[in-house]
Amino acid sequence: AGLTQLHGPAESRAPRSWLLTFTEGSDEVKEQCYLHGDGHTPPGWYDKVGRVIKLATPFRMPPHR
Repeated sequence: AGLTQLHGPAESRAPRSWLLTFTEGSDEVKEQCYLHGDGHTPPGWYDKVGRVIKLATPFRMPPHR
């Protein structure tokens, strides 16, 4: 995940975090955006930009060493 403040056009430059959810054995990643609010946008999950990303191969967690 990452936190950005000046991402996108000026009218939508609210501070936001991105959450990427990987599931063992799945070939999809769930991407979600959380707006932290800046006075003209309320804080919360912003579903309009969330999506599912298709991977070339299923996700496998590397072995723990």
